[in-house]
Amino acid sequence: MDDQPAGVITVTESHALYAGGRIGIVQECYVGPAYRSHGVGAALELCTPPLPRFERTLAFYQRHGLVPVGGRKMRRRY
Repeated sequence: MDDQPAGVITVTESHALYAGGRIGIVQECYVGPAYRSHGVGAALELCTPPLPRFERTLAFYQRHGLVPVGGRKMRRRY
């Protein structure tokens, strides 16, 4: 487990008026099975695909304080 990456995140740069310029969009997030349930995913904010098979993923992020902000976009509650 020590020589394996915990996961992968791919980010794309974009621009948004609401943010006043450049933003990063997480395109993909994957946590390896050996690292799940260890708090790795709880530290992330991202979008989940609007597919039934991702309901469990959506529920996970909601349990960790993220709330939907339009579609499947998630944001931490402040």
